[in-house]
Amino acid sequence: MTPHPLHRAFQPQVKHRDRAVPLLIGSATLAVTLFSMALGQINTGFEAFGVLLAAVVLMTLREE
Repeated sequence: MTPHPLHRAFQPQVKHRDRAVPLLIGSATLAVTLFSMALGQINTGFEAFGVLLAAVVLMTLREE
């Protein structure tokens, strides 16, 4: 069953704002983690690098 042409016309447009949210959260996580490591609040270990890796992955998410 094919959708009606008017139905396709009224579907919401994907905005650039949707792309900015993962980038904002990932970059904030990255910055806070690096700042905490610099202040000595968290140890430079596998946990910190895991958080940094997760932040980078979050920043590179793309919607299909």
